[in-house]
Amino acid sequence: MKTPPSGLYILILTTILIGCSSKRVLSVITYNNLSIKKAEFTETERKNWQHKDIIEDTVPGISLDKAYRDLIKSKRGETIVVAVIDTKLDRFHEDIANNIWLNTNEVPDNGIDDDQNGYVDDVHGWNFLGNLSGEDVAYQNMESTRIIRKYTKKFLDVLPKDVPGHEKKEYELFQKAKRIHEREFSELKKTSDLIDSLNNIFWKDRDFLRDYLGVQKLSLPLLDSLLKVKPELKDQYNIVYRAIKYDVTDKKIKNQRDYYDARLYKAYNTDFNDREILEGDPEDVADLFYGNNKVAGDVPFQHAIGVAGVLAASRNNEIGIRGVSDNIKVMPVVMVASAGDEHDKDIVAAIRYAVDNGARIINMSWSKEICWHEDWIMDALKYAEDNDVLVVTSAGNNNFHLDENDIFNYPDDTNSENNEVLSNFIKVGGSNLYLNENLKYGLSSYGQIEVDVFAPGENIYATSSRNETGYQYASGTSFSAPLVSGIAALIWSHYPNLTAKDVKQIIMESGVEYDIMVNVPTPEDPDRQLPFNQLSKSGKIVNAYNALLMAADIAKAKK
Repeated sequence: MKTPPSGLYILILTTILIGCSSKRVLSVITYNNLSIKKAEFTETERKNWQHKDIIEDTVPGISLDKAYRDLIKSKRGETIVVAVIDTKLDRFHEDIANNIWLNTNEVPDNGIDDDQNGYVDDVHGWNFLGNLSGEDVAYQNMESTRIIRKYTKKFLDVLPKDVPGHEKKEYELFQKAKRIHEREFSELKKTSDLIDSLNNIFWKDRDFLRDYLGVQKLSLPLLDSLLKVKPELKDQYNIVYRAIKYDVTDKKIKNQRDYYDARLYKAYNTDFNDREILEGDPEDVADLFYGNNKVAGDVPFQHAIGVAGVLAASRNNEIGIRGVSDNIKVMPVVMVASAGDEHDKDIVAAIRYAVDNGARIINMSWSKEICWHEDWIMDALKYAEDNDVLVVTSAGNNNFHLDENDIFNYPDDTNSENNEVLSNFIKVGGSNLYLNENLKYGLSSYGQIEVDVFAPGENIYATSSRNETGYQYASGTSFSAPLVSGIAALIWSHYPNLTAKDVKQIIMESGVEYDIMVNVPTPEDPDRQLPFNQLSKSGKIVNAYNALLMAADIAKAKK
């Protein structure tokens, strides 16, 4: 990586000394002269930017490479099981296959619950969106849709003054669901219509250029040659050139259209029953033994494989990407569909399955704006806390200020008075690779009460099952969360006597604080900026190197 450019001044405001170590840990830094940019990344550097170090590389990564080089070296550490509660997961992917959890107490495919945990043949995890016939729930309702379906007959034409006191909470939930449903559906329909319009323009321009050139297959060199002699065709050239450059195919357009149709006509449709194929009563939270063992499969929304790769892709196989640690075994637990919101009963079932079957960390790279059964979810999170299991979740990609009234992001660890009630829960926002006003990933939500810490989340090179190479760039707080889960696993791997509360404290306190102004636009103020260190409770981006130094000190003190 490049050395810091001469015009970029780094001011170390605070350092903290870890124990008796001679190593000093960077705590707070500010940047001046932000118009000076770091030199361009090479492709190799960009594919691994999240692991880089702010001082050595001028990149606001998590200092993982530095941690391996200077601290871990050849130390092996213990294996840590991390449950990835998410979509189906391609457990056969070349870069993750060797790091999938194996239930050694279960005999594969014998139709017997050998370990008597209530789940038959759960050799590699469990799928709470499947049934005994092998069918899956591909698309779910939004939570607002479920609530509206439940309470429309009861509350549709009822005025607030006519609601009995014991029903006010349900009535308010219904009204909130209606507001969210209307806003989200309207925004989704506008986006869907815009995409259709752009696709139609692309097809029209592509057909025109094909006919004009008398060819069936267009290429970038051919289009460049055409533009040189026919500059008046620039408008048609532009959109077709970009489509070819970024491999926009009719198949991908169809997949995109199917995804938006599923959201429009299933996720937001009160007549669509997303629980139809599943056994049991969706409102009976005590009934948790349902589903099947099919955790792998081809689904429209291939989300879990990217999360799992960022977390635990093989580091030493010389292919693809490198996860945070090879001492992680990923436990796939399926309860996220290709569209819609996660069902509260499935969330409870998934958390309890992970805890009961040996996960030390639960990664949940998803969230929802409204929750029907908050008490169910809180009870499940407390169950994880009671069993010393750390839960890491993402802040969401809505650019919401989560501390504001009537803005929520579930799961959550605060009560109605905004007091934190869990010691094992971390919510993660997303950061960018640029040391300027764009340090916050543009879509990441934030908040000094609700968001605990930030981690890289934009332009992350990740494992993929929908790309010919098996890898692709992706963005979102979905990828920030597994970086934090990975650091937690790294800490526990080398310092197993620490508790979940200890690990959370270390992650929160050992990060690097960036005291610079960043873009946090709102519809009312598109130019708004805030200090980055005011966007989360810690004000920091996580740092693996610092965390391991602090963990060593705390672990030594506990012996």
